Amino acid sequence: MKYKRRALSLTDNTNTILLDHITRMPGVRYRELQRSSGIAHGRLEYHLKILEDLKQIKVSRYPTRKSTRYYSSDKPNDELRVIEYAQRSTAREIVQLLHEREQCYFTDIVEYTRKVPATVSWHLSRLRKGGIITSATNGKHKTFRLKNKDKIMRLMNDIG
Repeated sequence: MKYKRRALSLTDNTNTILLDHITRMPGVRYRELQRSSGIAHGRLEYHLKILEDLKQIKVSRYPTRKSTRYYSSDKPNDELRVIEYAQRSTAREIVQLLHEREQCYFTDIVEYTRKVPATVSWHLSRLRKGGIITSATNGKHKTFRLKNKDKIMRLMNDIG
């Protein structure tokens, strides 16, 4: 530690406020958390470090994207992955479509999202990697469906 920190504690009101925000908004980014909590940058950074040290929160850091997301520690890692991969609006649209239709062809998804095929392909690849969807080849066409529909939809409702 570079600086002296007072005894780690969850009794601090700021820690309670942050835990509440992170629990309500799983996968929240630093700036969003700062905006929604109204806590100043230095103070926020300090308290997030305390919560991480106390293992009250899980932190996903992505240096290549210069992005950090915060999750409550009670979420299992497989659920964190689902939340992380499905947070983008296009991915959410795809999940919603697959929830409504059970299974879809690639062209159906392109038409529904109104995105170029390369963008849809990128999102489908991430959703497969995250364990959210599965794909199968049906003749010349690929079909896509949700892997664990009930769980995925519960998690999608959690992230709003």
